[in-house]
Amino acid sequence: MNMKMEVQTQLLGEMITGRCEAQPGIYFFRYLCSGNRIIRFTTETLEKVLPSQRKRSGAWKTGVFLQYEIINEGTSLQLQLSLSTVGLGQKNQKRMDALKKSFGTENTPDESGILVLRQWNYEVGTEPEQARLALDEIFDIEVPFTDSELRQWMYRDTLRIRSFPKQVEPDKLEEGKEVPVRADRFERNLQARRKCIAHYGTTCQICQFDFGYVYGNDFAGKIEVHHIVPLSEIREDHVVDPIRDLIPVCSNCHTALHSKKDGCYTPDELRRKINPHYAFMIDFIKLPTPPGMNGPDSEPETDGKS
Repeated sequence: MNMKMEVQTQLLGEMITGRCEAQPGIYFFRYLCSGNRIIRFTTETLEKVLPSQRKRSGAWKTGVFLQYEIINEGTSLQLQLSLSTVGLGQKNQKRMDALKKSFGTENTPDESGILVLRQWNYEVGTEPEQARLALDEIFDIEVPFTDSELRQWMYRDTLRIRSFPKQVEPDKLEEGKEVPVRADRFERNLQARRKCIAHYGTTCQICQFDFGYVYGNDFAGKIEVHHIVPLSEIREDHVVDPIRDLIPVCSNCHTALHSKKDGCYTPDELRRKINPHYAFMIDFIKLPTPPGMNGPDSEPETDGKS
């Protein structure tokens, strides 16, 4: 590696580790990494899927069995979700087999016992802005979405763990209302919608419907996003919080949310109207329960129309 590439790799590595240290929900320790060349981190979800052990076990000799790795090539990045097949007990061996099947990978462990479950590639060149965009995609989209899929998988380990949808539908404005949207605001809204879906997944957060699970892979990723505060009431300078201001919903629930005579139902109001027999079926088939569905106090209500 020439001097220029070494410097580029060093700078890019510092950007990655800085992002890891600042990113909420990331468990990052420098001793897990191989310098600036391979940056490793785990998350709360990964720890629940395959908990770390205190002893220096596993292929990395750190007690970690499941983690994300970013391979830093200086002008390109490779994100991978890697699993240690070394030191697994019988119970975790069965879980590893189920994970491999759900990810649909035919990869085999390397000579050190590391199995790559999924891989993502990013060309970043030498421009800092390109690197920033790639890290946004990693930390704001791919990692949280993969974690959301894994949270559902923990309820039913036969579910397929899907990739983030290639295309996210643009906003659908309420009928009869005209809301002027500049190109830059549209782009911000699209990014907010992608981050919302990455965080919550593609399951309706009201009724638990998921197009991909019901109709098959051709329909996977189809979901609408509801603005808890209507677009018509959002100020021009308002910065949308993808987690607090938006929520993924199916077409039926989206229609129902906007069916209140004096405005919109809040997500909690609509959840409380779900037929008890349908709610029983959600519990019976053990689908994960979205925030707020366990009771009226589990998600804050919003004031006014939503």
